[in-house]
Amino acid sequence: MSKSVSAVVGFGLAFLSSFAAEAAQDLDGKTMSTVVISSTDVPDLGGTYDENITSNQVTYNSSLAGNTLSIYPNSEYLQKVYNGNSVNGIHYYWVPFDWVIPELSIKLNNSMDHDVTFSRLNVHVSDSTVDIRPVPVFYWGSVESLSLKNEGWGPMRSAKLALGFAKSSKCDGPQTVMADSIAGKFETTVGDINEYYRLDLADLLPIDLRGEPDVCAVGLLRFSDSDGNDHALRFRTLVLLGFPGVGAPGPPTANYSLYLEPGKSNYDIQIPISQVVPAKSYDNFTVSIYSKKSAAFKFNIQVVSTDGKVATERNIHLTYFVPRSMRVLDPPKSLFSDFNIDPEDNERLKRYVTSIKQNPVNPEELTFDITEDWILLPLKKRTEIHKLLITALAKKGTLSGRFCYANAEDRCLRSGEF
Repeated sequence: MSKSVSAVVGFGLAFLSSFAAEAAQDLDGKTMSTVVISSTDVPDLGGTYDENITSNQVTYNSSLAGNTLSIYPNSEYLQKVYNGNSVNGIHYYWVPFDWVIPELSIKLNNSMDHDVTFSRLNVHVSDSTVDIRPVPVFYWGSVESLSLKNEGWGPMRSAKLALGFAKSSKCDGPQTVMADSIAGKFETTVGDINEYYRLDLADLLPIDLRGEPDVCAVGLLRFSDSDGNDHALRFRTLVLLGFPGVGAPGPPTANYSLYLEPGKSNYDIQIPISQVVPAKSYDNFTVSIYSKKSAAFKFNIQVVSTDGKVATERNIHLTYFVPRSMRVLDPPKSLFSDFNIDPEDNERLKRYVTSIKQNPVNPEELTFDITEDWILLPLKKRTEIHKLLITALAKKGTLSGRFCYANAEDRCLRSGEF
């Protein structure tokens, strides 16, 4: 009986948490304090709001059919939005979702009498399309306003908003909100919403509710996506009528990183790895997957040994979700790409800066890898070198961004904006 390295018996899914550390800019927002409203023919806003969302976490599920592993986001909120169910507003600071990065968990068995070493992963991305489905999120607890963010990567076209107000208790838990309990109903045409929409409610609240500390805004948002599909989302969210007071398998032996470019198809990636599977034993490692936008990916991944043989492979269909607010997702430094300046500028700077690296997820972020000579420079000379760098970047069309001067230990010794 011949012996060989078996096919992958554990090609599973793991997760790596990611957190935002700073607020995102609303690049295409609109604030509406004066709107054209209509109080006639307003859609019925009453009904059963049965949402009981226990978590705003977005994880990933997977299913296996033959040799194809399909991976897709698992989120109570997203499913309700995509299915046209009712939702509640979300109270959040920078990002409304507790979001994780998908990882592939790869296990190799070795039934031979000698060690087998694997040297790389081959990845062929056959197809990718950016996920342009809008994801409206209403802010829970905005002050005298309705705040809406689009966490999807496509606009809400020709949006219309119908809104009314009820006692704040109508926002509590699953319940039926009777139509006659909703006052001050109106409808307004919003237009296209790319990222952000805010409606000032101070003059639109019913008089008998203005003495309350907060009210429940009950509404219906109707819009079309970029493919022409119509959507209708019923929602409830709490609106404050004053500013609030104070208060409110075995472990893997290694991890590797795979960055996928959203919308880019038919290209290959090689990921260097170093995994030795001992004789009569097994090994387990993970691959973290990064991308900068929500997108669908189809790719094939192979585990290749040092002699060039493909030990195992799998087709992956991945639906990747990235909240639009997630501006600070940083892959490992190993995934940063080289930023090439003109040869004469490189020659002038190479004594102090060995390379310039660009973050593929946040291309405006650049890392300058510095030498010991740079560290020993007086401040005046460092400033001169910095000006030369910024000029070299401008020649390549990069006029603004963020920088970090990193030493050999990847410690950021100086950072800022340019």
